Amino acid sequence: MSTTPLQWHTSFAGSSPVWPSEPTIPTIASIALAALSAQHTQVGDLPSITVNFFAQGSFNKNYEIVVSNQKDKFLFRVTLPVDPFFKTESEVATLAFLRQKASIPVPEVVAWSSTSDNALSYEWILLKKVEGESPNL
Repeated sequence: MSTTPLQWHTSFAGSSPVWPSEPTIPTIASIALAALSAQHTQVGDLPSITVNFFAQGSFNKNYEIVVSNQKDKFLFRVTLPVDPFFKTESEVATLAFLRQKASIPVPEVVAWSSTSDNALSYEWILLKKVEGESPNL
């Protein structure tokens, strides 16, 4: 587990977490391709993927993954070490519980790392993207 403490930037608007380094698209692509390839038995089943920045929250950055020969799209969610290990494990467990019990669409977790001891140096979750509409609030 990472022992580097989370850094904060304070301004007149309040405090916000600081990303020590930006997650890189090539590293995300490599991790996602390895995770998706592990689900397929035929060599060459996943010829190429495209990774694009999708959205950002306070503690997460999301990247859309498009696989050239699949209709499914995926989201790669990178997280800051807010509560190392436990935040990611809790999110994965919550999504699994909701997929079993809820009557609403819930994304399927494809793979995850609840440690920053990986090529990206951040915890991450790879999800099947659920298409839908944004609520009108």
